[in-house]
Amino acid sequence: MLQVLKLQSSSFYGPIEPPRTSEGFLKLSLIDLSSNRFTGNLPAEYFGRLKEMMSTNVDTTSERYYNVEDFYYKESVTFGGREIIIQGFMLSSVVALDLSNNRFHGEIPKVIGDLTSIRALNLSHNNLTGQIPSLFANMLELESLHLSCNKLSVRIPP
Repeated sequence: MLQVLKLQSSSFYGPIEPPRTSEGFLKLSLIDLSSNRFTGNLPAEYFGRLKEMMSTNVDTTSERYYNVEDFYYKESVTFGGREIIIQGFMLSSVVALDLSNNRFHGEIPKVIGDLTSIRALNLSHNNLTGQIPSLFANMLELESLHLSCNKLSVRIPP
């Protein structure tokens, strides 16, 4: 039931190990692992499990409320230069993945193109190589894409 995972600037390092179970992250809609020291390839095994980010039925007009007894959530997250305030609720339109400022290398996994409801994707400031996957064309909700400061080929798919 986890919906927000924010581990920005937490001094994590090393590769992200493959998942040990077949369970997915069905409700995760905001992941921020930026500004750590993660290494290795981007963890493609996890992207295919982000069911909320793959949903084609994202309702961008309503709000989903998350209040568990007296728990009140207030957080500020910055994606693509925009600050998003989350207070006691999270807008269903906030679907974002930030893996920037790490040491990931290798190619961008094609499965990221299956995250069709994602609004913001930041993979900048890594050591990624190869081409931008043509499946990125499937991400019709994408508003913010940051791929700078990598070693990607300059060809941008249509």
